[in-house]
Amino acid sequence: MMTPRTIVIVGVVAALLLPAAALAARRVIHGPAGGGSGTVDITLVAKKGSVKKLTRFEFNNIPATCVGYPPTATSGTFPHTIQVGTDGKFHTKVKQNGGRVTYSVSGHFTTQDKAAGTLRIKGSVAGCATADTGKVHWSAKHN
Repeated sequence: MMTPRTIVIVGVVAALLLPAAALAARRVIHGPAGGGSGTVDITLVAKKGSVKKLTRFEFNNIPATCVGYPPTATSGTFPHTIQVGTDGKFHTKVKQNGGRVTYSVSGHFTTQDKAAGTLRIKGSVAGCATADTGKVHWSAKHN
């Protein structure tokens, strides 16, 4: 029969033997986008030192032109998980708002703590039916 002390020791030894790299780690990286006050926030899952997927890609206050109206800015979140290739690259394009706006993003990770890429939002956003951010460069890192 095992004593409580033996059970604790066995549990500690088992935990130490479990390789930490095999556990998936969730990280958040943040950075500028499009100059000015635009930003991106990315939640990612990394395993064994490489990024496997993005569970959240959020963009905030991205400058956009609005045909016939003053410039505007837009914010939003991609609606689904974005897979990252073994080479650290990712790309996705989705239609939102009943198909009236298209979100496009691509990027690459240089480490699990640092990424860069481009973003484009085109279509109907709050306050503008014809918004276009053009190709916006972004970068993000873990602080």
